[in-house]
Amino acid sequence: LPFTPGRPGNAQPRVDRGHSDVPGLENRRGSYSTTESAPATPYYGGAFSIVRDYPPRVASLDRSSYTTPSPNATSLAPIETGKPVPIVISDRTIDDLLKKEPVVPKAVPAVFTPPGQMKTLEQSLENRIPGNRNVYIRGLHPTTDDELLYHFTSRFGAVETSKAIIDTNTGACKGFGFAKFYDVRDSELCIRAFHRLGYEIGFARESFNSRLKAEGDDGSTNLYISNLPKSLNEMELATIFLGYHIQSSKILRDSMGNSRGVGFARFDSRDICDEIVRKFNGIGIGEEGLPMNIRYADTPAQKELKRVTAERRQFRTNEYNIGAYGTPLVGLNPALYNQQSQWRRNL
Repeated sequence: LPFTPGRPGNAQPRVDRGHSDVPGLENRRGSYSTTESAPATPYYGGAFSIVRDYPPRVASLDRSSYTTPSPNATSLAPIETGKPVPIVISDRTIDDLLKKEPVVPKAVPAVFTPPGQMKTLEQSLENRIPGNRNVYIRGLHPTTDDELLYHFTSRFGAVETSKAIIDTNTGACKGFGFAKFYDVRDSELCIRAFHRLGYEIGFARESFNSRLKAEGDDGSTNLYISNLPKSLNEMELATIFLGYHIQSSKILRDSMGNSRGVGFARFDSRDICDEIVRKFNGIGIGEEGLPMNIRYADTPAQKELKRVTAERRQFRTNEYNIGAYGTPLVGLNPALYNQQSQWRRNL
């Protein structure tokens, strides 16, 4: 329809439209904004093509009372926290990034995990912690160290910190590590890329220590004491804490009645417990001068969390060692890794 200007005499005074409804289509067609419907120019960061989700810039014009102002660009709904940030990048571009030197190898296979139980890409991109930019990577080869992991991940964006988890006894990577990016969109690109090679990867979850602390009892007055001399009994334990009233104490013993070197002591209040920990933790006792370790006793929920976590870690360790070395034996030197792979090929 041809544009028909309104009558100047009937023009309504302009008001703040910040909270009004979006104008109808028939009115919006009269807008003189020539850039309103044009696509925003993508911002490409780094060496790869990622669309940065900045709102489109609309030229500011001196509009007359005959025209209908365009909706404010800032009225666009923000990206929902925890949802994957949209990325426009081709699979070919991702493959090219993976092939940059040093080439990222395929993941060490998770031999005990059926393909149907592996996390999908959508599940890997789930981010449960707002603002989290830390990526967990599992399936790294035993020869991966901190420097190599940095080179593997920094091709996807600026890396704030990265760490390959190393077995201190052998110097071999335990199969997993972390990389924290400055930009969450780079974190997501890293996840997309490593997932293509079979890695178990995703945004890092809440740490074990944080979960353990959350299961604690802030009102507990029961202390766990370890590294005690095997000859120590309950009465001698009480003498260590002279001046403090102990409601109850117990030394743990094996089936033969021998001390296991650990025990419990319950005091009158939380404040007294805090004082005991500050004053006596690390103090040497007995003829050997063993440093005494004192902390709050675990709650039933903490004990269960530790049990489940220990079982899962052992399962994952065995799975990784079979995938990497062909044996569940723990502690092979990384120098044997390539030789071990050659042995498997010759079988």
